[in-house]
Amino acid sequence: MSRKILALHLLVFLYVVIKVSCKIEFTNIECKSTDKNFADFEYCYLKSVNRSYKYLTLKVNVHKKPITKFKLNMLLLKRFNGYRPFMYNVTVDMCRFMINPEVNPIANYFYELFKTYSNLNQSCPFSVTSKFEFTNVKCTSLDEKFNEFEYCYIKSVNRIYKYLSLKVKLFKTPITKVRLNLALYKRYNGYRPFMYNLTIDACRILKVPASHPLANYFYSFLQNFSNMNHTCPFNHDLIVDKLNIDFVNNQATKVLPFPEGDYMLESQWIAYDINRAVVKIYGTLS
Repeated sequence: MSRKILALHLLVFLYVVIKVSCKIEFTNIECKSTDKNFADFEYCYLKSVNRSYKYLTLKVNVHKKPITKFKLNMLLLKRFNGYRPFMYNVTVDMCRFMINPEVNPIANYFYELFKTYSNLNQSCPFSVTSKFEFTNVKCTSLDEKFNEFEYCYIKSVNRIYKYLSLKVKLFKTPITKVRLNLALYKRYNGYRPFMYNLTIDACRILKVPASHPLANYFYSFLQNFSNMNHTCPFNHDLIVDKLNIDFVNNQATKVLPFPEGDYMLESQWIAYDINRAVVKIYGTLS
């Protein structure tokens, strides 16, 4: 093999190695409010979980909402004896951009970096900054001859993806008469009743969910994540499969917004006029 061909192969090899082995790594983050009457940072940090996993987290509290006019300047700098401008310096009308991100490919590239990890994912006005998070779930059978829970848990896949799953085994099917009591609690020196406490005929509501708007709102949390999506009778075990936090967050902050705080939703499952099970779901809206 000639020296020229060998040198060419070596250059190609080095190029491939460099391209494959390059990776970006966070080294620092600085967040500063220039108008604390308008907004300030509650936190802003990098977290190194181990040698190969590091993440960035920040939260800015906005004090004057809604925001209807918002521009963003993004400037990329590279270090050459100090940090100097490098390639990109763009100013974007965010209200216009969020309606159609593809109108600005460069801004959209940067937006894609954090879109999945942020609640900055809507068009103006910016008014909802709250986020819901599961904190616990408790499932209790009150009649183990009638039903028992095979599993009942919250799974945290990572810092931004968490879901709830449960399965209750029914021993006396078919079930043709079911009532459900839903009570919402908010923590004030202990959990106390808050706004809603309703008892519904579940079999009747499942026939025409729109006949009871409030019950339908709570039912919408489960509808796409459960096999409790048909009218009575129930002749099978009941499952809630991976009710994810993103969906719950949307329901609790946009569809019917709640004030910030710690909440507990207690559901009492009543079959043939006997209370058979209790499920308590705990969460924080912050």
